Amino acid sequence: MLRFTPRMDSPSGEILAFKTCCGLSLRDQNLEILVKNEGETPRRVQSRFEAVAADGVHRVDNLLPSGVQDVPPGQSIAFYVQMDEEIWKRTETLRFFEEDGKVHTVTRP
Repeated sequence: MLRFTPRMDSPSGEILAFKTCCGLSLRDQNLEILVKNEGETPRRVQSRFEAVAADGVHRVDNLLPSGVQDVPPGQSIAFYVQMDEEIWKRTETLRFFEEDGKVHTVTRP
């Protein structure tokens, strides 16, 4: 079982306030998504989600790190993204996706 914990305005932006070798600044990442594998088998999570609101669905597919991420049993990973605050305010639920097609719906905190 995977547990998803989105944290808007997490202090991760300050922690990640450095430039990578490619010149990418991570300071502006205002949404952190922690993913914990509470099961006994490895899971593979896509680096995207959907923000679901009464006025529609907003797809966010530019999470860092990009691509499919492995989450070993008992371990956690984190995704980061610059999230539009107006979209975040309207969001009711978030949908996350595993590589095998399983969908996880989380109520926005």
